[in-house]
Amino acid sequence: MRFGELREEVYELRSEKYKKRISIAIIILAVGIIAYFIYFNIFSAKECRDLECYNNSLLNCKKIWVIREEDNYVWRYEILKFNDENSCDVETRLLKVKAGKLNVEDLQGKSMICRVQRVDDIFPEKDMLRCNGVLKEKLQEIIIDRMHNYIIQNLGEIQEGLKEV
Repeated sequence: MRFGELREEVYELRSEKYKKRISIAIIILAVGIIAYFIYFNIFSAKECRDLECYNNSLLNCKKIWVIREEDNYVWRYEILKFNDENSCDVETRLLKVKAGKLNVEDLQGKSMICRVQRVDDIFPEKDMLRCNGVLKEKLQEIIIDRMHNYIIQNLGEIQEGLKEV
């Protein structure tokens, strides 16, 4: 076998290796792109522009999210999934405290998961018994602290009221 023929065989083998590698890379890239589109079009929540859209989506536990602004707070609700046949899990996040006595640093950005009845017109944070998470715990701490301070400040009046009983 001549050196020239051997050289051509080596080039052909290298060429076949490169073609296989390129084919595998293209297949991996295609699978990645398809997975990306499936995830962001099927599994991720879409934005609702208003609360009517949120309420309609809640009926079917359709994955959406919406921002609700009120005087003192900005909330973000994201419908996650069915909890049971009558309720959905909704992530409730306090995005911003505009005004009020609450400690902004402690609550802003915190969230909780709430079980919301599909036909209810109340917002998740209104029924804290159905919620779990850091935001609920922080809100409970604030309520307990306020009650403690109120009792200490009004201890004299409370004692007088107890004497009358």
